[in-house]
Amino acid sequence: MLDRKAYQLRTDFKITPSILTALHALPESVWLSHVNQACYLGQWQVYPLRGLDKYSRQSPILQAFSLEESVLVDDFSDYSTLMAFPDLTTFIAQLSCPVLSVRLMRLRPGATIAPHRDHGLCISQGQARLHLCLQTDPHVDFIVAGESIHMAEGELWYLNADKEHAVYHRGSIDRIHVVIDCVANDWLRNMLDLPEYRELTNRSLRTKVQFDRKTAPEMEISTY
Repeated sequence: MLDRKAYQLRTDFKITPSILTALHALPESVWLSHVNQACYLGQWQVYPLRGLDKYSRQSPILQAFSLEESVLVDDFSDYSTLMAFPDLTTFIAQLSCPVLSVRLMRLRPGATIAPHRDHGLCISQGQARLHLCLQTDPHVDFIVAGESIHMAEGELWYLNADKEHAVYHRGSIDRIHVVIDCVANDWLRNMLDLPEYRELTNRSLRTKVQFDRKTAPEMEISTY
């Protein structure tokens, strides 16, 4: 299958003082408890930065959690909350895939996200969930399909959310990720460095070259 459990895409995002200042300046009241309360214990919170355009002037709850109504990029837009994070805006613009939603997600010490699946949210099904780690604790354990994944600050990861995954925060520092939902495209598949996809691409290129050679008109060579 053309997919992975998890894969580190980039390691070069710089956690600048301006990002940390903007994070710490957020009042506690803007962090929304995740609506799927049966799925976790403790505090798991969300702050929306981009989502469905029709909710841009409505309740933050709709902005944060009403994301499955469309997969059309034109239906999504940046919210005014993203303006406080210009470095994030620049980073997101560098992703060469259509971006749907962007949220800050905070998991507080002692919290647990129970094993669950987000059905269909994986590259092989046409969508992808990316995690950009802004702040973490070495004692956060992220399990994807039985494998422990540690995402360090400044790293961008693809996580196959269609597979069973869970998080256990046994540390003392808030874990804060930028969670980006996007449309899977050839750029993202190439970033995953899948051997099967490389072989499929190479086979397609070989077929195209053979077809071009068969259909190309013969050139007349004139001598003078």
